Amino acid sequence: MGLRIENSSAWRGRAQLYGTKRGDKIEYVNGPRVGMWAWDSSQNAVLQNLEANVYDASVKAADRLRAKKDELVASGRFTPAGIRDELRQFAETSVKPALDRARAELDSAQQHVRERRAGIKPIAATSDDAVTTLKKMEARTILRGMSRRDLVNVLAGPNPDPVFVQAALESPPYMVSNIDSLLRKHLEQLATQSQFGPQIEELDDIEGAINDARKAASVVAAEVTKELQPAPQLVSSAGDKKIA
Repeated sequence: MGLRIENSSAWRGRAQLYGTKRGDKIEYVNGPRVGMWAWDSSQNAVLQNLEANVYDASVKAADRLRAKKDELVASGRFTPAGIRDELRQFAETSVKPALDRARAELDSAQQHVRERRAGIKPIAATSDDAVTTLKKMEARTILRGMSRRDLVNVLAGPNPDPVFVQAALESPPYMVSNIDSLLRKHLEQLATQSQFGPQIEELDDIEGAINDARKAASVVAAEVTKELQPAPQLVSSAGDKKIA
């Protein structure tokens, strides 16, 4: 069973960045799309960290900036330029640190996946008894005389022969040179999937969660940048006056 929550009603987070209060609930139906958190973080420490310190931390940083802006506007004490100046100062202490940590956590999670994938290797040569060793030697001799069609059938067909597959994978390429690189790579992938299937599925799910968390953080970073930028100045038709 994977880490993705199949029942969409159990997803957490928000579909869009900004919410509207309707009764006792806030419905997130405004602003750029963030995407719900569709991963069972309770089953995996990396997902817990991504949800808390990237996804949730990013959208909450956006909420803080928006609340601060609403507060400044409601006060009536600031011009638009003054509001942006206040928001920049606020962002330095209450928004930017959260986004910086989110980026660091994303890098850490991606490195975790890379390191674990690097440790997943095709089956290595095993210590066989004399009978099995002789069987594999004979299998390699037979393999060397086969056509590619026969090789594919014996090694990667509906019912591959495990002795022949192990004999092929445990031999350096020059010993069974008629097994080309594409077929050998395919056999290695099949062997890896067979031996490490659950681990590969877990890593695929973690990468999916990393992508979702990164999207949320990127959306928030773009919104923060937009909020803090000066309003564009429009040149009047006379060309000599600027309208803020």
